[in-house]
Formats: sequence, structure tokens, C-alpha cells
Amino acid sequence: MVHLNIIHYNLNIGSNFLYNFNFNKNFDKFLEELFNNLVYVDLILFNNAFDLNIISKLTQFLEKNNWHVSKMGNNSIINNGIIIASKWSIISRLEEYYTNCDIYDCLSSKGPLYLRIKHPLFIFNIIGNSFQDGNNVINDIRKLQINELNNWINKKVRKCVKKCELFQIGRAHV
Repeated sequence: MVHLNIIHYNLNIGSNFLYNFNFNKNFDKFLEELFNNLVYVDLILFNNAFDLNIISKLTQFLEKNNWHVSKMGNNSIINNGIIIASKWSIISRLEEYYTNCDIYDCLSSKGPLYLRIKHPLFIFNIIGNSFQDGNNVINDIRKLQINELNNWINKKVRKCVKKCELFQIGRAHV
């Protein structure tokens, strides 16, 4: 029987948090705790890591500890904060940005990140995703993004996924 241990962290932090609450010191403690709990973990999905300093620190920490890391977009302020770390090799990736967004989330380049990962016994596929944040006023935008995600999976991701492979979508956030 195939079994994967996946954990998810919603960091939901930006530079204001970093500077106002002495987050650098606390982030080091977070990394230490994270490392102590990774023994039985195969994959970690991080959402809402918007601060470039934190993205860099987290990526360096994971890579130093022999994890394979992929993050959404480039190293710019306009990113959706998705980072996926795998104990196993990442053999391919795709990313997409939603064309429908509103208000402040337009600055975050919302969208999904797909990874195909090679476990020693099987291949598994995962999508980390970030939809429009907000309240009922913005739910119409989320519905449009769900349609975009569905189309993207059907047109692009399905070509990558082989029969009998595991598939996981992280942080549906609906």
C-alpha cells in the first residue's frame, strides 16, 4: 500500500509581520521545529510566503537538508507564496497564473504549481494552489479561477500524468 505523509503550512506572512514582530528570530525557531518533525514527512506545501527574505531562508534551509524545492514564479515581490518541498526528486513542473483576480490579490499573481515527483516506488503528482482571497464580494473571482484551474488541469497537466499515478491537490482554499 502506498502511503505519503504531506504537511501544509499557511505562513501568511509578509514584510510588515517580519519587521513588526521580530519574525527573523521566531522564524529560526520555526525552522528548527520543522526540521525536528520531518522524519516521516514526504512532502511539505507552504502557502502565503510572500516575503522574499523568508522565501530565500526557507528554500536555503530545505535544500541544505537535502530536500528538493520548487517555488512559484520568480524571485519577485509579485509571487503567490507557494513553495513545495519534496524528500524525493522533482522530475517536472508546470505553473500557471490566473487571469481573473481583483483588488490587492492582483499583486500576488495567484495560480497553481504542478510537480511530478519520483518516489523510489512510484511517481506522484501534486498541485499547490492559491486562489483569490477575500469575502463573498470576491467569490465570483474565485469561481472564475476554479474554472481556469480546471481548464489548466485538463489541457496541460493531464498530459503529464500517467495511469495509476497518485494525484494530490493542495490548498484548494474554496
